[in-house]
Amino acid sequence: MFRRKRQDIFQTSGRLSAGRDLNSRLIHQRVATRPQDVQRRKELVRRGLGHGLGFMGHALALAAFMLASGLLLVGGYVALAEGGVFTVRQAEVLGTDNLSRLEILRAAGIGSRTSLLSLPVARVRAKVEAVPWVESASLERVWPHGVRIAVKERRPAILALVQGELFYLDPDLKPFTPVDPDATLDLPVLSGLVKADLLQPDDEMRALLAGVKDLLANLPQEVVAAGGRLSEIHVDRVWGLSLVQSDLTPTVRLGVAGFSARLRRLGPVVADLDRRGELKRALLIDLGDERRVVVRLGKEAA
Repeated sequence: MFRRKRQDIFQTSGRLSAGRDLNSRLIHQRVATRPQDVQRRKELVRRGLGHGLGFMGHALALAAFMLASGLLLVGGYVALAEGGVFTVRQAEVLGTDNLSRLEILRAAGIGSRTSLLSLPVARVRAKVEAVPWVESASLERVWPHGVRIAVKERRPAILALVQGELFYLDPDLKPFTPVDPDATLDLPVLSGLVKADLLQPDDEMRALLAGVKDLLANLPQEVVAAGGRLSEIHVDRVWGLSLVQSDLTPTVRLGVAGFSARLRRLGPVVADLDRRGELKRALLIDLGDERRVVVRLGKEAA
């Protein structure tokens, strides 16, 4: 493949020689690039770079404008909220019977320095609904200087005498607040309970309380006619439910079940005792036995 020359130098021939000749031609072409071509390529690169920088400049300018606008809006909002422009000057409270307007406003945390712009409606409503007497509440801004709070108060169904303390109970017999010592009371009283009977009743007590709820909701009119309005319901795990009525001297014992059916016998018994002149002497009318009625009489007046 190699032929030795007279100058004692090896020279290539064949494919290897052709490859080296091609490489030298390529080098020559790169070196021999024309100056105007180089200048033209530099110009193209400069234009492309300028275009990219121009786009970035526009984007940065837009971002700066948006940031400045946002800061101006926030600053304006804060200035309006704290500058007294939309402060509360009129507060209307609707739907209260047991609560005063001042109690609702104190619970809501609304005063003369409260701004309508920064008023947290949901949080204020939650504060009002945390008042024991409030079942639900709504709040409305009345621009430019007013606020309206509408509340729905709980309606107590009965009072509970529990370990010497009185509580208001709702129609589900759930206690929601103690009774104010100065309150004027015109509700029946549920007695014979401990706190656990209301807060965590067992199955036996739950059945008795279900009977109490039924009596409060569906007390027969003939029972009211026979003994007057309901004054007290006494709960006992052994004797069941007993009633005290405003116009009836004796206590009416109903037992542990079937209260409505047993109450239907009260009217005839009261009428019979009255006819015989023994109604005022009666201390107890026991309707707990389905087969008979037991009447306990006191001593006859001398």
